[in-house]
Amino acid sequence: MAKKLAKPASTMTEKTGIAVKQENGDEITKKREIARKMAQEKARARTLAKQQAMAERIASASEQLVAGIEESNAAGQEFTRLVEVVAANGEKMGSSAEQMRVASVQLNRSAVDLNQQLQKLYQAALNGNVGAREAIKAMQAMQSQLKEAGDKNQQSARRIEELEQQSRQIGEIVQAVVMIADQTNLLALNAAIEAARAGEHGRGFAVVADEVRNLAETSERSARDIRGVVEEIRAGVEAVVEDINKTVQDFDEMQKDLQDSVDGFEKMGQLFGQYNEHIDNEVKNSDLLAQNANEFLAGSENIASANEEAVSGTQEIAKAVVEQSKALAEVNVASQELSEMAEDLKTSTNINKSAEEVAATAEQLSANIEELSTSATQIASSLMQLAEAVRSINEETHKAVSLGVDCGKATEEIVAVAAIAGEVIEEVSQTLEHNRALARAVWARVRSCIESYQGTNSAVEELQEKIRRIEKIVDTIENVSIQTNMLAVNGFVEAATAGEHGRGFSVVAGDIRNLASESAENADKIKDLVRDIQMQMGKVIGEILQSESSTHKADEMAGEAAQKNQVVTNTLGEIDVAQKASLVIVEEIKKAVAENERESHEVAEVMEQVKVQVEDASRVADEQAKAIDELANSIEEIASIADEMQAN
Repeated sequence: MAKKLAKPASTMTEKTGIAVKQENGDEITKKREIARKMAQEKARARTLAKQQAMAERIASASEQLVAGIEESNAAGQEFTRLVEVVAANGEKMGSSAEQMRVASVQLNRSAVDLNQQLQKLYQAALNGNVGAREAIKAMQAMQSQLKEAGDKNQQSARRIEELEQQSRQIGEIVQAVVMIADQTNLLALNAAIEAARAGEHGRGFAVVADEVRNLAETSERSARDIRGVVEEIRAGVEAVVEDINKTVQDFDEMQKDLQDSVDGFEKMGQLFGQYNEHIDNEVKNSDLLAQNANEFLAGSENIASANEEAVSGTQEIAKAVVEQSKALAEVNVASQELSEMAEDLKTSTNINKSAEEVAATAEQLSANIEELSTSATQIASSLMQLAEAVRSINEETHKAVSLGVDCGKATEEIVAVAAIAGEVIEEVSQTLEHNRALARAVWARVRSCIESYQGTNSAVEELQEKIRRIEKIVDTIENVSIQTNMLAVNGFVEAATAGEHGRGFSVVAGDIRNLASESAENADKIKDLVRDIQMQMGKVIGEILQSESSTHKADEMAGEAAQKNQVVTNTLGEIDVAQKASLVIVEEIKKAVAENERESHEVAEVMEQVKVQVEDASRVADEQAKAIDELANSIEEIASIADEMQAN
């Protein structure tokens, strides 16, 4: 409560001593009223001036508010455009991520399929190697039997050649028998002469001489028969030896060809080993490819998931931007109204009422801008989340690009190794074909040799038959010798009977007996040789039988080797099928890898754009947030001025 001032105890006159003119009360009152009115007018003028200044400030702040809102609208439109672009790129990334996922699934499936085919190839190569080893064993067993057959044939050929020597010896002995027969024939002639000379006393001796001559002719004829048989034997031996030697040569050549085939199959075993080394490398690359495919698949799924979050965030931002745009439109309308009210305020006759309306409108605008600020904060937060999603996508994309490069390298390595492995298996195929042809040719010659044994056996049987003929002829010579010897004894008897006339008979009879004994000895020699030849022929037959048996075993081994070779051939067929299937899978892998690389690069390119766009959107959002803060400050200033005007 204001305190009133106390009146002074004395008048001014009393204080100063100056006389003051005293006026009446009405004039004083009138003057006071005039002064009061003048003071009121001045106060009113000052108030009006102050209100006018405040109105000017409100108008200026309103104009700035309108300008700021227009800038916010422009920023909002730019922000909307950026968000729409980000959303569109998000859809592209989503499509690319899905393509990456599909390609990754295909790549993974193809890598697994390739691994399975490679395992088949590896196992087939192992089987081929085992088959080649078993074929080598069969061919080596066949080779051993061929060597055995060849050795037996060589041995039998040597024995048959010895027959030729023995038959030559028989021929020499036969020549001696012929000479003995000739001499015996001459002695028979002498005996006939002596008998004629003795007349009646030589009649019996003449009979003896005639018989001796007949036996000598028989002996000579038999000897000549033996000589003919010996010539046949020598010719037969030559033919058989030539045939056997040819067979031996065939066996030698077959062994050589078979050794070449064995060497070829050993080379195939080495090639199968090399092939499996290449397959091992392919398996490693296939495993790496499958691993990369799994990582690529996980990456594509992460990209898809992060992109879904980004798209969802973008959609939320887009919704918020739409709401913000609506709010900005309302704020724009309200700010225009506020600006008009501020202009009206300058000329308003009811300042308090106008100021109150301005204050109310400012408060409403303040509430709207608060909502804008909240929305801007939410958008900024969403943009941060979007930026994080973009960063995650970017990281996964770079990984995907790197994995795509690794997959490409692994695929190129698989293709390169597959080409080398294909060349190796092609060499195996050519080697197999060549050496199977060699083995089949050897087998055909083995069959031919088996058939030739029939001719050899027949020739040997003919030789045996000829030897038996010699034996029979020798028996004849031996009988002739015995008979001749007996006739010689008769000659001695006739000589003794003739007495002096038989003296010549006795000499001739002695010579005939000596020749008969010599002929018998030669017959024994021939018999001994024949027995030796027969024993030799028995050995020859046994060796030929052994050779034939070995050849039959070689034929059996050839059949077994052919079966093993067919296993290798079948294995190569399996490898060919698996290789073709592998090549088809590799082509699928190449397509999937190319698709992954293309899509990952596409995502990377889009991500670079999105990254810039999100940064731009964040920048615009920050600018808009600052602008909204400035709007809020402007509204607060307007409201404060309006309140101040009301207070005045």
